[in-house]
Amino acid sequence: MKPVVVVEMPWLAGGNLRGWCSDKDPEARLRVAQQVSEAMQFLHAHNHLHRDIKPENIVMTSEHENARPLLCDFDLCIKSSESNSTVLRGTPLYAPPDNAPSKEADIFSLGVTLCDLLFCKGNLQLLRSWLVNGALCLLYTSDASDYSLRVELVGLLIIKKAFSFCFLFYC
Repeated sequence: MKPVVVVEMPWLAGGNLRGWCSDKDPEARLRVAQQVSEAMQFLHAHNHLHRDIKPENIVMTSEHENARPLLCDFDLCIKSSESNSTVLRGTPLYAPPDNAPSKEADIFSLGVTLCDLLFCKGNLQLLRSWLVNGALCLLYTSDASDYSLRVELVGLLIIKKAFSFCFLFYC
C-alpha cells in the first residue's frame, strides 16, 4: 500500500496573487516577488520542479500589504531527476514554448509571474500583449544556441529587469 500524504492548510483570506496585487503599492508587490523567488529557489535547491508557477498558484495569508505569499498546487511537482517527460503540463501563458520540465522552465514561469505581479497588476490582456511583443521575441532572437539556455536567459532577464526597475523607482 502506498503512503498517503495529507496537507492541511489554514484559511488564507488574501486569495491568490492575481486578486491580491491589483490595489497594492509597488513596495508590497516587490516584497512578495522576492519571497516567491526565494520559495522557488528553495524548491530547486531540494531538487524539485514546480512546473506550474503562476499567480493563481500563489496564495496570500491576508488582504493586507504585509501579507505573506505561499506557493501552492504541487500536483505537477516532480523531482528534477524525473524531468525526462515530454508531456506538456502547466499553464501555457506562463510556460516557455516547449514547456519541457526543467529548472529553466520554472525560471521562465517565475519571470512571467513576476512581470504580471510587478507591472501588469493581474491584467491578463496586458500580460499577453507584453509576452507577444517582448519576451517571446527575445526567446527566438537570442544568440544562445541551446534552447534551454535561451529559456533560462529570458526568464532571468525578465526577473532582473523587473527587480531593477522596481529598485530604481520605488526603493
